[in-house]
This record gives sequence, C-alpha cells and structure tokens, in this order.
Amino acid sequence: MAAVKTYVLAPNFTYHPNTSICMGDIVAYPDNPTKPLSSVPKTELKPTESHFDYDNEFSKHNSLSLRGSIWAKFLENASAKIGGGTSDELLSKYTIRRLETVYFKKQPTDEEAAERVKEKKVNSAVNAGLVSKTPVFMVTGLKVARGFKLSQSINSTADVNGAVEAPITSDVGMGADLDMSRQKAVEQKQQTGQDIIFAYQLHIITHKGWRQTDVDITVYKPPAAFLNDDQKGVEQDPVEVEAATESSLRDFDKELIVEIINAKDGNKDCVCVIFGQD
Repeated sequence: MAAVKTYVLAPNFTYHPNTSICMGDIVAYPDNPTKPLSSVPKTELKPTESHFDYDNEFSKHNSLSLRGSIWAKFLENASAKIGGGTSDELLSKYTIRRLETVYFKKQPTDEEAAERVKEKKVNSAVNAGLVSKTPVFMVTGLKVARGFKLSQSINSTADVNGAVEAPITSDVGMGADLDMSRQKAVEQKQQTGQDIIFAYQLHIITHKGWRQTDVDITVYKPPAAFLNDDQKGVEQDPVEVEAATESSLRDFDKELIVEIINAKDGNKDCVCVIFGQD
C-alpha cells in the first residue's frame, strides 16, 4: 500500500525555520500556515525528532485545458462555427541536497488539543460557524530544505478556429476555414544555500458527538498534498460557459482580426463571426 501523502508545499520558498511557519502553531486555514491563532513558546514545545534524506529530486506536472465551440446561424441557409481552446502546462522540478523532516516524537493527544482550543483566538475561530463548530489546524511536521533548487517551465497555448459555410445551389456550397494558434513559454530557476521551509504537515482539530463537545485531533490528509497521485484540490473554481460576444472574442486575443455581421432570421437576431488573416 502506498504511503498517504500529508505534506503541503509552503506558500513560497523564502520562509526560514523558526520564523513564520512553526511547529505547534494552530491556524484557521490549511493553506495559510503563516497566520497563527496560537503559538507555543519554544521552551514549552513537545519534543521533536528529525529524519534526514540526501540528494532528493522531485518533479510535478500540472495540466489544464478548456475547449469549446459555438454554432451560429445567420441569414437563411448559412452557418458559422467557431472553436477555440486554451491550455496551460506547468512542470516543476525540485532538487534538494539535504531534506530534514521534523516531527513530534509523540503525536498530539485529544486532551492536549482540547486545552489549546480553550485559548481565546482559537475558541473564537472554532465557534465562527453558523451551524457547527469549525475545524482548526495544528502544524505538526516540517520539511526543511538545505541546498534547494527549483526549476519551472510554463507553456501556455491559445488557439482558435473558424468555419463559414453557405450553399450556392442545392448541390454546390462554399466555405472558408481558419486556424490560428499562439504559444508562450516561460522558464525560471531559483536556488538558495540557506535552510528554507519546503513543506509542512497539519493535524486537524474537530469536535465530535451530538453536542460537539468532544475534541478530536488527527492527521490532515489533503487531496492537494504535495506529489499526491490525486491532483484534485479541496476547492476548485467553477468553470462557466456562456455564449460568445464580440467583446469576449476580442478579449480572448487582442490581436485577432474579427468581423462581426448582424443579421435577422425571421424575428431572431443572429450574429456571424468572420475571422480574418493578418
């Protein structure tokens, strides 16, 4: 059975140990570990253990594409079709000379979590929900990188194609086709000789029971954990599809040559989109 991946990449790779992301911190949101509701003084922190790995390489590939087509009918027998799509690919490669994983020797207990929940800011966050108590999160693991290098390449592609067809007679027709594609590529590299927080692990603190009086703490297993096989995030932005307009087409590509023809099909207003060449 594959190990469950529980570490999440740091928001950026400029945080040093014992600064903005610290062991024992309690935060309101799993993706914002730098704004603690509660922190523990280093002298009172539970004992930690460290595990070291050397000469590490990780890579991650993300791909997103959105494609669609729109049919428009104008005049009596002519029709037009426009199609287009965008795609983005991100390839990240991380090279780390030494990776230190810091974790608590003994994992936090429900009783210890219950005591932390009593703190003013933590208690306010827990009781901020309209119906039920809101979970909070404790930082319980850190991956500290030394000799860190990051290489990223980003490829963005936008293409659009169009076709206009109209019959001349019952047996003869005429048409025009156009395909256009634009591609951009960006590469960036980053490296540092200082120790930086590469990733962090959280425990989630929730309330159980009919009256939600029992505090429970367990390892948080986010679907968007680093290098997780399941790339689905906890929350995803919805994709909305709507009919194309002249303004939306021009916003899609500022340099695109577009001619708009307004026509009537009986009582219906129709729009024909014709793509030109440079």
